[in-house]
Order: sequence, then C-alpha cells, then structure tokens
Amino acid sequence: MKHKAYKRIAALVLVLMLVFALSATAFAAQEMDSSGVVGSTSASLDKTLNIPVKLKVYNPETVNVYAPNITYTFTVAAGSDGKEITDSDGVKAKTKTAAVPTYASTLSWTSASTLVGASSSGDDSSTANVQNLALDFSGVTFGVAGVYRYTITESATYTGTGVTAGETGLDTADNTKHVLYLDVYVKDDTAAGDTIYGYVLHTADDDTTTSSTKVGCFEDEYYTSNLKVTKTLVGDAAKNTNQFPMNVAFDASSITAGFHLVTRKTGTNATVSTLADKTYTDAAAAVANGATTNYIEYVGIPTGVTFTVTETNNVQGTTYNAQYAIDGGTASTAVPKYYNETLAATTTTVAENTAHTVAFTNTLALISPTGVVLRVAPYVFMMAAGIFLLTLSRRRRHAAED
Repeated sequence: MKHKAYKRIAALVLVLMLVFALSATAFAAQEMDSSGVVGSTSASLDKTLNIPVKLKVYNPETVNVYAPNITYTFTVAAGSDGKEITDSDGVKAKTKTAAVPTYASTLSWTSASTLVGASSSGDDSSTANVQNLALDFSGVTFGVAGVYRYTITESATYTGTGVTAGETGLDTADNTKHVLYLDVYVKDDTAAGDTIYGYVLHTADDDTTTSSTKVGCFEDEYYTSNLKVTKTLVGDAAKNTNQFPMNVAFDASSITAGFHLVTRKTGTNATVSTLADKTYTDAAAAVANGATTNYIEYVGIPTGVTFTVTETNNVQGTTYNAQYAIDGGTASTAVPKYYNETLAATTTTVAENTAHTVAFTNTLALISPTGVVLRVAPYVFMMAAGIFLLTLSRRRRHAAED
C-alpha cells in the first residue's frame, strides 16, 4: 500500500510540475527579435512584448565601468491611421489605431550602483547593459483583425558629452529623444478572442517591408576612456621606491550628472571614486618609479571631462629636472624642481574610447649652484696640494744631496 501511495504522490508531483511549467511558458513575455520582426501568420504570441533598451558602452579595455546617471522616459501613443502595409507576398493592408498598452514609463541607469560591460568595439550584450520596455496589450480590445500602429518616443534627461546616438538611439540633432514605430498584427480568433500573431519594430512611419528600417531595440552609446599616470626616475636608484605625490583633478562641468570611476592603484584592489559637484580630485594619489609596474589608473571617464595631473617633489635635499609627456607625445621642456615644488601636466580633454597617459620623468640633478665643482673641488685641491708637497720634498732632497 505504501508503495502505491508513493507512486500516486510522485505522479501528482509530476503533474503539478508540468502544469507549473506550462503556466510559466504561458505568462512569459514575448521578446523582440534583433531583426525587428516577431511572429508569423500561424503564430499566437504573448500579449506582453519586451523591447530591449540598450546602453552600448565603449572603453579601450574590455572592463566593467560605472554607468552614467541617465533616465529614459517613454511615451507610447496610437500611431498613424491608414498607412499602407505591403508584406513579402504582396498582400496589402492599412494600419489601424487602438488603445495604448500599459507600460512603465521610465528606465534608469544609476552610476552609484550599476557596473556595465564595456569594450573598445562597444558592449551592448552584458546583462547590466540591457533593460526592457514592457508593453502589455492584454487589456487592449482591437475589435477587428488588422495591423495596429503605435508611436514610441524615448526621451532622456542626460545632456552633454559622453552619451551619443546609436543606430536607434537618441536623436543626433538634440541628443534628447528618439522615435520608433511598432506595428501589432492581429487576427480574429473566435475561440481565443483577439490574437496577436506578429510584432514589427521600425524607424519609418510608412511601409515596413524595407528591411533597412526594421530594428530590434532602442540603443544609445556611452563613450568612456581611461587615464594612467606613471613615473620614471633617471640617475637616482636610491629613490626607486619613493612614492611621489600626484594630485589628479577632473572637471566634468560639461555633463549634467555626476559619475563614478573605478580606480586602480599599484598593489591595491580597485576602488570606487565618486565625482561630485562636477569636480573630483584624488589628492592622495602617489606613484613610484617604474612605468610598467607602478601606476595609478582611472577607468570609465566620460568623453569631454578634462583632467590635470600635478606632481610634487617630496624628496628633501634633492633637485630633479622634471618633465612630462601626455599620450606618448613629445615630452615637455625639462625644468628644475626643488623639494616641495610641483609640475602640472597641461589640462587635457578626454577623447572618446582612448587610453590616456601622463608619464612623468625626473632626472637627478646635483644640489649645487656651481654644479659638480663644489662636490669635486676639495678632492682636486687636496690631490694638487699633495703633488705640490711631494714635488717640493723631492727638490729639497736633491738640493741637500748636492
């Protein structure tokens, strides 16, 4: 009896699992295809459609960077009525209008909490780079079969440099909005009511048979760059391990919102730095000799931010002829820097998707207004005096012998 009871329980569990799986499938939202077309004449699609909203992020390295503080607002409205549609088989229809679906009107990326993928060619597939605009048509009564058009407008709060229009992103004219059009294909299924069998997303408010107008998402591009600061000593091996202070200041007055940086320092884990009130200064930065092994790096700086790096000579009793080179260019004119004096690299504007560098080189100089003479002269004088005394002694000896 117990054996039969176990079988019945197992069968019941199996049935419940099957029902749950079918339910999960039934309530799964329809995902817009990258081609911009979902469905076929024989399809019965879910009435919730997810349209991807992507942030394609560029950086000269394949790394994670902090997202910009950006909010997108979406408005969905009934589109054009009476636009002629021609399918691939030559069948024609005219667009209709219906009530709008329900949807969440805003999507946001928040710099303080969101790391997104980035690469030199742009990352738009990492999980954090993609959110969905979900359109729920379950409450819409279409009434009759046909093609129903909707206008979807994307607006953004972000202005300034850094975020620019992608293929289907913010309008390049004002960098604040973009419009796509969605056609919903409906057939009259008396058993199931209005049945959606197709979704087509496109960029033109006209015939959608041209494949070049069909798109699979909203997409904007975010361009970031990095800054690496290094140090090289010449002729002063005794100070190879000395940490030279570097004051690194950023100015983001061209950008509407603050952002976060990932900071890498030699021998430490990556840390997060916050750019607040349009300026951020890392006054605690320090770099020792060794351009390939010692550095401080700031990752994920938006295009258009400016930076200035100021080095301090913190070695008492030592003078260096100091110079710097930006992005591997010609080094600046060498200038003497005494203890506690500074040298500032010229303010530079961050270019998109660029690995910026500021390389300081300090060449040891003797601390003397007369150069090496002061250090060597006493020894030369002593040697000369010794030779003179030796010569004088020999002359006296020869004179005595005579």
